[in-house]
Amino acid sequence: LVENAIKYGVSRTSEPVEIAISAARLGNELVLTVSDNAPPPKGHQIAQPDGAGIGLRNVRDRLAARFGEAGRLQIKQPVAGGFVVTLNMPVVIND
Repeated sequence: LVENAIKYGVSRTSEPVEIAISAARLGNELVLTVSDNAPPPKGHQIAQPDGAGIGLRNVRDRLAARFGEAGRLQIKQPVAGGFVVTLNMPVVIND
């Protein structure tokens, strides 16, 4: 996800871009978020809501293979620019 933020956000502009990574436990779920504030390229369409890119599709497939429907990937692309990807997965504790 960080590689995607660099490839599609940082590398396409000469403006400074901030990439933020956060993690939180919400109940029995781990929520990971990677976001950037890159300006959208001119003429750029909003990303497919299902994450049609290969990198995002691979992450989604890995979540599904490991966690089934409990693993989710969500994408937000604010009109003003930037890109936010959030992963939700169950917290697995091995005793």
